[in-house]
Amino acid sequence: RHSECDIMIEDPTVSRRHAELEPLNGGFFVLTDVKSSAGTFVHGPDGWRRVGRVQVKASDRVRLGRYETTVE
Repeated sequence: RHSECDIMIEDPTVSRRHAELEPLNGGFFVLTDVKSSAGTFVHGPDGWRRVGRVQVKASDRVRLGRYETTVE
C-alpha cells in the first residue's frame, strides 16, 4: 500500500511494505516477507503455508494477508 512500492494493493490486510519479489533466471523468483503482520503464504501440495523467504515460479499461488494472486 505504500506509494513507493512498485505494486500497490488496496487491502487493509496487506502491509504498506508487505513482501518483495525478486526475479531469478529461468522464470523463477524469490519471494520474501518483509516482517508483515498478516503474513505471506504460498499454496503448495499440502495447502497454504506461511513463508519468510521462498523460491516461487510463474503460476504459483501467493497470498498476502487476505489478498490472493498468481505469480506471472
